[in-house]
Amino acid sequence: MAKKRGSGSVITKLNKIDTRISRVERLLGKVYRKEKEIMKEEKVIEKKEKKIGKQIKSLKGFFFKRGYMMELIRGTAGAFLGVGIGQKLISSASLAETLSWSNIIGILVFILLISGLLLYKNEKIYLKKKAHVFVFRRLGELYTISILMELLGLALFAAWPGWNIILIKTLIVGSYAAMSGAVSFSILD
Repeated sequence: MAKKRGSGSVITKLNKIDTRISRVERLLGKVYRKEKEIMKEEKVIEKKEKKIGKQIKSLKGFFFKRGYMMELIRGTAGAFLGVGIGQKLISSASLAETLSWSNIIGILVFILLISGLLLYKNEKIYLKKKAHVFVFRRLGELYTISILMELLGLALFAAWPGWNIILIKTLIVGSYAAMSGAVSFSILD
């Protein structure tokens, strides 16, 4: 009888162990399923983060959409290329000294008109309402970039005419090539 009692207690203990193992396996199954759910949610969150990261970049508290940043980079690159070409081919500082104000204003109107038409033609399929507001805003942005790049170019190419009226004329004449480059680069996709 001792053998039966001993073997019975061993069998009972083994049954208890089997029961506990099955409970642990069920808990592990629940944990495994929960872990899968969490991993799926993490993947969804990562996709959303990538999408947001592509759309918005932060620069010291200012937020820019990715498209605006690319527009700024393209405009700057095109303007600086235009400045370099303009300095070499037309020598804007010496040309500005010889041109009258009517010619300078004519150059300014011409470049703004041509640039505006190019921007409108390129963007009109995307713009349903207020296309003229968009074109004027974009023209202002690109012309500002062009003037800044022209100032930088005058300093870098050692063509600075001094702080006088010739500087203003030089900026307007030089902005012709800079604005051409900026608009050309900005309409590229």
